[in-house]
Amino acid sequence: LTTIFCSALDYLQKRPPFVAVGNSIPITKVNDFAHDEQQFKRNSAELATDIVNKAKQVDKLIEDLPGDTRSESEQIHDLKTLAAENHAIAEVLKAVVGDAEKLLEDVQTILNRIVEAESAFVRAKESQVKGDPLNISS
Repeated sequence: LTTIFCSALDYLQKRPPFVAVGNSIPITKVNDFAHDEQQFKRNSAELATDIVNKAKQVDKLIEDLPGDTRSESEQIHDLKTLAAENHAIAEVLKAVVGDAEKLLEDVQTILNRIVEAESAFVRAKESQVKGDPLNISS
């Protein structure tokens, strides 16, 4: 509908023949893109008909949409209920995310301890191999 409407406006702006405002003011310019007056009137009427028909089609499609038979107050109540449920679920989600972040932190701490222990074990093994069983050189 918007495309048809914009095309019609474009046509109406670019294709009209110049018309004298009065007998005392002559037409001094010519619109090179203008259609003759009869053709312009026919095309304008056709564009208007197209817009009206398309608007009717859109209205028909809107009427055919499945509707909600509940009253406005019932719909508002349902929306408020959904908003409350959404808020409650958001709070649960925050708690779960917080728990997950704490668990991630604990896992990272444990992994760091494992890496430190492994590094200490490797250093101890290396010092034993070098002949320093008490790891005195470190």
